[in-house]
Amino acid sequence: MGDEGSGLLPPPFAMVALQVRQLVRDLLVTLRGQHRSVDEIEQLARDIVEYGRMIREDFPEGGDPSVSTREIAYRFREKPKDVGRALLLLTSRGQARPAAVKNYWHLK
Repeated sequence: MGDEGSGLLPPPFAMVALQVRQLVRDLLVTLRGQHRSVDEIEQLARDIVEYGRMIREDFPEGGDPSVSTREIAYRFREKPKDVGRALLLLTSRGQARPAAVKNYWHLK
């Protein structure tokens, strides 16, 4: 009789399973460290609003300033995904709205 019902893996498979488990654990730790907290997204949203005010001061006759997600990400050294989350937060507060062009936003 073999080890068929015991749940034990032969040694080569046991090592691979252990390595895969460790790899998944390491990836989860890494991914958790990359997510921005709600407070950080809130701060980024405030920074974007302030940036919009600066643009409006420089170009008062221009109406609502338009910005791209990429431009904001570059300017604030943030990931475009985080900038998008901050802009969606501003949209829910009525402080931004999507423009007709993809990845562009109007700031109020």
